[in-house]
Order: sequence, then structure tokens, then C-alpha cells
Amino acid sequence: LTLEINKPAPNFAGWSLDNNKLVRLKDYITDKKDTSLVISFFASWCSICKHGLKLLKANKAILDKNNIQILLIGVSDETAKIQAYLTENDISFPVINDTYGAITAKYGVSGKEGNIKPELPKTVVIGKDGNVKALFKSEGDDMIKLILEKVK
Repeated sequence: LTLEINKPAPNFAGWSLDNNKLVRLKDYITDKKDTSLVISFFASWCSICKHGLKLLKANKAILDKNNIQILLIGVSDETAKIQAYLTENDISFPVINDTYGAITAKYGVSGKEGNIKPELPKTVVIGKDGNVKALFKSEGDDMIKLILEKVK
């Protein structure tokens, strides 16, 4: 599955690791909310994912000011390893562990076969209208600036 820019983001649901509540795309993007969403797919074993997560953490105030929420989705990882990784890196964003790969499949993050590692890092920006605004397959220092530009 390939995500398309300016097309609706696929719906999803998963259990939040921090409070064990069901989290859905519509919890973030609705007609009543004036918010955009950044979904960052990561894994504890993905060393290059760390840079993007640090950028999101360091710029949380700027993103909050612009009504941009952040959701992390753990990919091909054990819950205990994800929680340890987040604690070690002092990251407190909401997190879903996509244990069965349903969300990663919808967002085109899965490897081609079950035994191929997922394509990480991957960051998806969803606008207030529920459409995909940007896809990042790398997370350079200009990522926050690009996110802000895409959700205007």
C-alpha cells in the first residue's frame, strides 16, 4: 500500500502503551478539532529513528503552539523494549505498539515479506482535513520546519 499526498490517511486503531486505551485516527483528526497529527514509526533497534524522535521532543512546544500532535507507533518490537527505549530517551509522547503490523501495513511501512525488516524511519504528517500532507523517509534537522510548512 502506498500513501498518497492530499489523499485521506488510512484509519487505524491500537492500544496506547501509556494508559492502555484504544487510540484511533479520529481521536486526533475530527471536524471539531483544529489539529494536525505527526505519526512517527520507530523501533528500539532502529538507531537512526532516535534522531527524529529527539527532534520531535526538542520542538514539542513549537508543535503544540501550532496545534500539531504527535503519535509514536512501535514497529516489529516487544512492548518491554519500546517502554525501556522511551524511558531511556525521556520520551513521553503517546505510543501504540503495532504488534501485529496492521497499522504499518496500512501506512506502507511493512517490509515486502514477513521476514524483511520494516522501512524505518518513517514519519507521516496528517493535516487537519485528515489528508496525508507529507511523508519523510529520513529525519533531517529541517524536519520540524517542513512539518510546519506542510500543515499550513
